[in-house]
Amino acid sequence: MAQTSRRLLPVTLAVAAAALSGAACQRGTIGGDSPDASDAGPATALNLTGRWAMFVWEDPVAVDITEMDGGVLQGQGCCGGFADVSSQLQCCGAVTGTIADRHAQFGFSFGHGEYQYMTDVYVSSDRQRMAGTFGSGFPVAWVRIGPMDANLPFNSDGFRDLTDAHTGDYELLLSDDPTPGTDFAAQRTYAFAIGGGYVWGDLGAFWSHEIRWNDADQTIVAGPVPETAPGVPVSLTLHFAGDGGTVLTSVEAVMASGVRYPFQAMLRQ
Repeated sequence: MAQTSRRLLPVTLAVAAAALSGAACQRGTIGGDSPDASDAGPATALNLTGRWAMFVWEDPVAVDITEMDGGVLQGQGCCGGFADVSSQLQCCGAVTGTIADRHAQFGFSFGHGEYQYMTDVYVSSDRQRMAGTFGSGFPVAWVRIGPMDANLPFNSDGFRDLTDAHTGDYELLLSDDPTPGTDFAAQRTYAFAIGGGYVWGDLGAFWSHEIRWNDADQTIVAGPVPETAPGVPVSLTLHFAGDGGTVLTSVEAVMASGVRYPFQAMLRQ
C-alpha cells in the first residue's frame, strides 16, 4: 500500500480546512486525555464496543460504536471528534459496519451523504488497537479513548516534541537481499514519515504515546504494539546520526512473528 508522504497539518487547521472546502473530508472515507487503553478503562467484553480515535489522518476522527450480535457494528462518528467543532461543521453521522474474526469494516457519512468516511482494519486480539487503511488506502491506526473523551490529546504539552525534532519524509529500501521473510520486497521503496506527533507510512502508524527516544543509541523506538493487520510491524527502531541525532539513517522493523527487517533510509527529495 504505497503512499505519498505528506506533512501533517495541525488539527485545528485541518478541521478548519474541511469546513472551508470539504477537501480533507472528501479525500478520506473512514479506517481529552486517554492515551492508553489502561486510562480508558477495560472494555466490558472482548469486542469493539466503546470510543475510538483514528490517526494519522488530518481530521481528528473519532467513533463511538457498539458491537451487536452477529458482528454488526452501530454507533456514531464525527470528523472532528466528539467536540463542539463537529457540531459546528455538522460532520457527524451514524456508524454502520461489520466485524468477522479480527477484520472490521465500518464508517459513516455526513453532508447529506456527500462525504463518506470508511475504514478497513484488523483488530488486535485484546481489542485495544486497530490498524489498516482509510479511504482508498491511506495507512491509519485506531486506539481506544475514554467514554467521555473527545479524541486523542493532540494539543497536550509534548505531544509533538519528539517527532518535530526529527521531522522528515523518507523512502525505505530493504538492506538484505534475499529478504529474511516475505512481508517486504527487495528493490521496492516504502514511504515513511516523521512529524506531527507520529511516525507513519507503509510500515504502519505509531503515535506519540507509543514512541520514545533512546539517547544512548540515538534511536526512536516505536512500540511494541499488539499485532493487528497482516504484514504490519509491531515495533520499529529508527536509527539517527548527525548533530543531535536528526538524520534518519536506518529502520529495523520487527514483525509479530519475530522476523526482523533492516531498511536503509533515504530522505525524500
